[in-house]
Amino acid sequence: MIELPEQPEDVRGRPAAITLVVTVLAIVASVVVVWLMRPARSGAVSGPVIAPDFDAPTVFEERRAAQATAMDTWTWADPAHTRVRMPVGLAIDRYLGRSEGGPP
Repeated sequence: MIELPEQPEDVRGRPAAITLVVTVLAIVASVVVVWLMRPARSGAVSGPVIAPDFDAPTVFEERRAAQATAMDTWTWADPAHTRVRMPVGLAIDRYLGRSEGGPP
């Protein structure tokens, strides 16, 4: 049987002290950065801060909704009123002969 050498159970002080000092310096540096980035306070009242409405639709969502509405409604395709634009799903169904629906 091979005997393994035992390690001493004492903790070396220098690496632990260096780790502690680096941690404390990182915390202090973080506090200083946050303190420097705070908004400047003046005596004048600038009014209430209004948070943005995150539930409001974005420009792209509004555009997408308008396109979806245009795709799902019946409209004339030409000024002579001889061709009609129809919803895509209904056009596919009529092309395949599954539906007999017409314009309202």
